[in-house]
Amino acid sequence: MAKTKILLVDDDIVATRALQAGLEKTGNYEVRAENSGARGLAAAIEFQPDLMILDIMMPGICGTEMASHLLEDPHLGNIPIIFMTSLISAEEADRTDTRVGYRYLAKPAPVEKVIGRIEEELAKYRQQVSENGP
Repeated sequence: MAKTKILLVDDDIVATRALQAGLEKTGNYEVRAENSGARGLAAAIEFQPDLMILDIMMPGICGTEMASHLLEDPHLGNIPIIFMTSLISAEEADRTDTRVGYRYLAKPAPVEKVIGRIEEELAKYRQQVSENGP
């Protein structure tokens, strides 16, 4: 069975490496990590991830700008995105209205919570694809 491809973009190198290691340890994910929005955009095009986890606040291209660019790409515009941020609490992230199209995780988030959110978003995406096509 093919591993789920996750693109992780966060300017905090230590946090990025820790989350990448935690996700890859499960054996279910192939994770590519980048530490800038510009490199993240290039990686998204080349890596073609199944899901992206983006930090909101990064120097240069922030996560929301990155998401806007990706929405314009016909091959990447429908890929699920989870925003990780220290701008909101865990309680606020859990209450985020998903009708806006994105889910949020408060930083720092335990790897188990990240995995749960990944699986929720992938299940929702797969259901939409089965109902509406890609």
